Amino acid sequence: MKNKYKIMVLGIVFVLVIFGLFKSQILNYQKLVQASIVDNEINQLVIDGSKKMVTDNLNKYEKDETINITIKELVEKGYIDKNIVSKEKNIKLDDVVFIKLEDNKIVDVYIKNKSLINLLTAKELNDTYKLIGNDNYYVGNALDNYVLYNNELYRIVKLSNNKVYIIKDNKDEYVSVYEIEKYYKKNEDKIALTSEEYNKTIANNVTYLNKNFEYYLYDGEFNIINNEFGYDRAYTRSLIELDESVVVENGSGNFTNPLVISE
Repeated sequence: MKNKYKIMVLGIVFVLVIFGLFKSQILNYQKLVQASIVDNEINQLVIDGSKKMVTDNLNKYEKDETINITIKELVEKGYIDKNIVSKEKNIKLDDVVFIKLEDNKIVDVYIKNKSLINLLTAKELNDTYKLIGNDNYYVGNALDNYVLYNNELYRIVKLSNNKVYIIKDNKDEYVSVYEIEKYYKKNEDKIALTSEEYNKTIANNVTYLNKNFEYYLYDGEFNIINNEFGYDRAYTRSLIELDESVVVENGSGNFTNPLVISE
């Protein structure tokens, strides 16, 4: 009887420990997300200056309107200091701040030069961001290609034909080999990661696409990578195509401060 009681108590303690660890992970991720959506200081100065300029001149605009203001206008009219431009290399005098009004209220503000495509086009090539053929690929142990999209972490894979392709940094859906083709026909917005794309991300026998779970690669037919146990099911690792409408709200691109993007 005493042994049964001890086993029951140990079981309860074990469950409570696991729950505590799980809850801790959730809280850590929430803190990560909250930290990543804080505007950097210079961006915030530009945003605040733009909002003040619009608020001061609200009677000049339609109640529902998207207003375009150049950085140069903000400097000339005293809403931001001219030294901001020299401090932030990604901000130029002819860049445009867009302020969207709805019913005479500011509902959105973004800087055009912060589009994800422009950011990647201007980015200098290096050991983990390379031109391969006609496309720019993140390769090897890239640490600055994290993005937060729809509140989930993704990795930027490549910039190709003025489109950016991202992939979820974790597991997606678990699909059998008998259903995988139907899955992609049904989900036309998702693009199967190909073996060729995977191989292009390898540098010095390392790629950030390596994971400790089995997932599909497409090479005319679907194959399962990391399938050491011969499973007939695997996770999808789908590419999502982003166009020029996607802007970077803030972030630096690393794990703790991913690029926060929105359309």
